[in-house]
Amino acid sequence: MDANVKADGTTSPQGAAWNRERVDLVKRTICPRGISEDEFALFIEQCKRSGLDPLLKEAFCVARRQNIGNRERPNWVTKYEFQPSEAGMLARAERFPDFKGIQASAVFAEDEIVVDQGKGEVVHRFNPAKRKGALVGAWSRVVREGKLPVVVWLDFSGYVQQTPLWAKIPTTMIEKCARVAALRKAYPEAFGGLYVREEMPAEEYDAHAPHDEPAPASGSYEVLGSKPGPVKASFPTLA
Repeated sequence: MDANVKADGTTSPQGAAWNRERVDLVKRTICPRGISEDEFALFIEQCKRSGLDPLLKEAFCVARRQNIGNRERPNWVTKYEFQPSEAGMLARAERFPDFKGIQASAVFAEDEIVVDQGKGEVVHRFNPAKRKGALVGAWSRVVREGKLPVVVWLDFSGYVQQTPLWAKIPTTMIEKCARVAALRKAYPEAFGGLYVREEMPAEEYDAHAPHDEPAPASGSYEVLGSKPGPVKASFPTLA
């Protein structure tokens, strides 16, 4: 039996067995030709652990340039690594039995916001018509049945990257990173140690690697009220 296929017939999240045919299809259609056997085996194992399906573009095999030498004598090599997509992580989260929803919003200098990580609560009020200040960060909140909600806050200055997408749509990018960070914290057994393309420095990923289409700048959250004025982010309640 192929070393990349478990004898117990491990299945993908959609129920398709990780058999020899499926593994070979991923190698032929998803992974670059230069990938080593060890790198490919690791890629498949990470697909299984995370529950992300590369055939559905929930994860990618990306090429990264890495200096295995030093500054005086650089030795750049290409490494092939597993990289999830934000859309894939959101789709995987929907399959967790206790997952009840996720919200995220960018925060500007004029906004009023209180983040209580201990209680898993966020109060965010803002006037869209008066948002003319600096983008300062983003929060995200994952609600799970029977558990304390997970809340994360990201400072914009600590996450912004020198890439074209960050320059063009910074609000969307920081909201994406906040959602991914919240999912990592809520489900470390699946997403621990995984980072999406939007979080990587410009020199750390292949410019030709596939990526998600930008999401609407409004983010995945709801607000009460439709006219300009103070509004409060709404959250699902625990059962």
